[in-house]
Amino acid sequence: MSLPSRSSIYFALATAFVAASSAAAVSQSSRDAGFYAGFERLGHVLARVNEAYVEEIPSDTLIDATVRGLSSILDPHTAYFDEKESEELKTHTTGQFGGLGITIGVRDNILTVITPLVGTPAQRMGIQAGDKILEIDGKSTKGITVDDAVSKLRGTPGTPVTVKIWRDGFSQAMPFTITREIIKIESVPYYGMLPGKVGYVKLVQFSEPTGDDVEKALVAIKKMGATSYSLALRY
Repeated sequence: MSLPSRSSIYFALATAFVAASSAAAVSQSSRDAGFYAGFERLGHVLARVNEAYVEEIPSDTLIDATVRGLSSILDPHTAYFDEKESEELKTHTTGQFGGLGITIGVRDNILTVITPLVGTPAQRMGIQAGDKILEIDGKSTKGITVDDAVSKLRGTPGTPVTVKIWRDGFSQAMPFTITREIIKIESVPYYGMLPGKVGYVKLVQFSEPTGDDVEKALVAIKKMGATSYSLALRY
């Protein structure tokens, strides 16, 4: 019995590869067809809700609800962020944003400055803790949430925002026009020495610069004579 030639073996292998590739392509094509058919079905459902539902639902709300529904069948580590949430995530991870440099809250139903951050545009313009923010760019803040107020006060560095402030001792509310700047959130706002040669580092958030900030603090307190360390992670 004669053995097959090398060329016939190559031809057989090539034929088998082409056949397998064709079968895989057909299988992939079938999956794609089913996938895109599902898209069409989803589009019909959304269009029907948009046209015939008893109340008008904004298209963005429909799409967001659909996407969030999809995430319910995925693993717990898969999440969807809308544009606003994505910007918030970016702020927390980079440790900086365009804004005025104030911490705000609602006190007695009035938007109030909790504290201005040192070295920021708000602090340089004389904004003080306890100031009541009555208007932002001419619009009343009555009933506003902190999240909405933050979104109005933050923005592109170099752009102005006008806040109308009431302060004890003012005869009337005063407008302050403040230019937004890059505000950097300090991961380590304080470090120093405690009794017994204990070095203390206060860490308030995790972001891209956090590792470098903690390292610098540790190096500094070691030079101060620290032989043990306390890392505060409260809140």
